[in-house]
Amino acid sequence: MHQTTEFEKLGNSIDSWQLHAEFLISSARVLKKERITNSSPSQEDPFPVGMRVTAVELMLYGYAIEALFKTIWLDKGNLFVKDGKFLNLPKTGDHQLDHIAYTVGIISIFSKDEKRVLRILSKFITGFGRYPIQKSVNQTEMHKSEEWQGDSDYTVIDQIFSKIRANLKNDIMANYPNL
Repeated sequence: MHQTTEFEKLGNSIDSWQLHAEFLISSARVLKKERITNSSPSQEDPFPVGMRVTAVELMLYGYAIEALFKTIWLDKGNLFVKDGKFLNLPKTGDHQLDHIAYTVGIISIFSKDEKRVLRILSKFITGFGRYPIQKSVNQTEMHKSEEWQGDSDYTVIDQIFSKIRANLKNDIMANYPNL
């Protein structure tokens, strides 16, 4: 008889995935605050901290969205851990947020602009946020239509979070208003 392990309980816990997403969002917001307060280049520091943290900030927002998508997957009765092994989402590629949204069944809630931002954030998850390059030349190139638009795209990220939360059966964050 199989006994559920702590690994399986946490890996299949809707609350743990959603709470982890909120930790990632909080971390990204710390970097955002630093980016906003300390982003002017000077002769002494041509690359101030604010400019250096942008890619990691966007990577964290992307990971948070991915964790929320996985919360929805679990909410629909699926599992991420079975028999002590982590199960990947089927047909989603390597952190491709638009593919994950499709697989969990919510791609249709996003506008064309929101899907564009999901694709951009995927590039920060798979490369720009963690490495100086992507894994291939094709991944490194950004299409003109998928360039980061600055402040307006941060608004799009907020819209994405709102739409995802609206699709959660139980938004546990209502219990943690200060996070």
